[in-house]
Amino acid sequence: MLRTVGPNEGLKMLRDAFEAADLRCMPRSAGDQPQLAESWV
Repeated sequence: MLRTVGPNEGLKMLRDAFEAADLRCMPRSAGDQPQLAESWV
């Protein structure tokens, strides 16, 4: 699990790194905990 501190800057940095690693984003589901933004596989 990775977490970011602050608004969208940290999340964008993580997303860029995950995309560069050829990972795919799975958006959150309605039943997920509210603090969960998305999952990457």
